[in-house]
Amino acid sequence: MTMWRNIEEACSNLSDHEINELVAGIPEQRSITFQGFDAGEEPEFLFIALFMIEKLELFREFDYRDINSRTPTIDDYRAMHKAFDTISSQRKRSHLTLKEVTGILNA
Repeated sequence: MTMWRNIEEACSNLSDHEINELVAGIPEQRSITFQGFDAGEEPEFLFIALFMIEKLELFREFDYRDINSRTPTIDDYRAMHKAFDTISSQRKRSHLTLKEVTGILNA
């Protein structure tokens, strides 16, 4: 969920034009916001996320969001996280750039 925190934070700093460019450049099934996990196919991930948000009070920005994606997401998230780790290990700035976010969402 740290990856999603970084992606959403970066997107909040983008202009409307940049957001439109980003959305146009990623696969249709991808979103620029954390959609969660599928309760039917990935319940263990959903329950862990809910525990972290509600009980441990981590990632409070996702607190009032419906994070049952209703479609499997874990394979996409794993591919995206691999790209995020690579980018994170190489960057020196605190925020992801538009190019970096696009690369992660296209992984």
